[in-house]
Amino acid sequence: MRPELQEVVDESSRLLQSATVLEDRNFNLLAYAAQPTEVDSVRRNSILQRRSAPAVRAWFESFGISDSTQPLRIPADPGAGLQARICFPARCNGTTYGYLWALDEETPLTDPAVAEVAKLTAEAAVYLARIGRQRSEVSLAVADLIGADADNAQAAAERLIQRGLLDRQAPLTVVVITETEGSPPRVTPSLWGQHRQLLVDVGPGGAVAVLPLRTLESGDQARDAATAILDLYASELPEDWEGRLAAGVGRPRGSVTELHRCWLEARTAARIAGTSRRERVAMWDDLGPYRLLEALPAAQLSAIVLDGPLQRLLATGDAELIRTVEVFLDRAGNVAEAAAALHVHRQTLYYRLGKVETITGLRFSSGPDRVRLQLGLMLAPFLNE
Repeated sequence: MRPELQEVVDESSRLLQSATVLEDRNFNLLAYAAQPTEVDSVRRNSILQRRSAPAVRAWFESFGISDSTQPLRIPADPGAGLQARICFPARCNGTTYGYLWALDEETPLTDPAVAEVAKLTAEAAVYLARIGRQRSEVSLAVADLIGADADNAQAAAERLIQRGLLDRQAPLTVVVITETEGSPPRVTPSLWGQHRQLLVDVGPGGAVAVLPLRTLESGDQARDAATAILDLYASELPEDWEGRLAAGVGRPRGSVTELHRCWLEARTAARIAGTSRRERVAMWDDLGPYRLLEALPAAQLSAIVLDGPLQRLLATGDAELIRTVEVFLDRAGNVAEAAAALHVHRQTLYYRLGKVETITGLRFSSGPDRVRLQLGLMLAPFLNE
């Protein structure tokens, strides 16, 4: 908790003689005073999870808190187990930056203590506005860090180092978050509390994070950070959204001038993770042949990989036949395992494989032909997008 904000919350609690918390405009917890033993579920969850659920946010916002310039009383809802509270919008220059909440059923809004707390909340708003500007500057710096211009990346790194936001010696990696297979409401969750030195650029439909690591081999640390970010994004999406969130992590680098390449790797890894067959977090170092997607433009790679035999197979549009080849090759040509996975008789498998050989002119008995087929079918979904 930031000391300045904690002082505002503690003093507000003293003035009102009630339990108070301060949240940003996205309802992420920033600071809280001592709480009584009995608090409602909304307050309890806000403290334990450090944020409020989307449904809670929508309910509070229905009272007009995001536009109000004055404190408002939110009535109790006994059926939902919700206590009455006073909401103090934290506004600066006409913009709402957060909310101070006081569990309070009796204090009139005309009470002098309410006016004093409103002044304290305005002071908090100024501080939150300054933090917002700093985060905007960090977002711009992240864009420079992952950009192709090495001089801009170095200059951005120096600015961040001077502000104590980047360790000159720490290895770095890039995490890319994407939304795939759906069109959800664009969400921009607060990622700043996920890691003490996490540098993020959050935008509609995704995010880029530059993550300091302990060592160049800290793959688990990067995977855990990517998973945490995905979980935060997922909590912002509607329950009925049928899309998919994915994250990609680039190979750790020891220099900021290498982060552009790291970002390209993370972007490709996120693209692979977005397919239904992959885990939701993909590490560049684990992509194997999929790394070829970053080696050449799609048109050039397609001309090399999807040659005549592959084109003839794909042109059949026979998903069952293509799936048979994929399963057979994924199991290193083991007929028994492939037939079991496909739930077909061995003779059916042999028939399908023979049909593929006729269409392509390739032979499953040939190692190079098997590699040719497997590589082409692996990359085809990404080259035909």
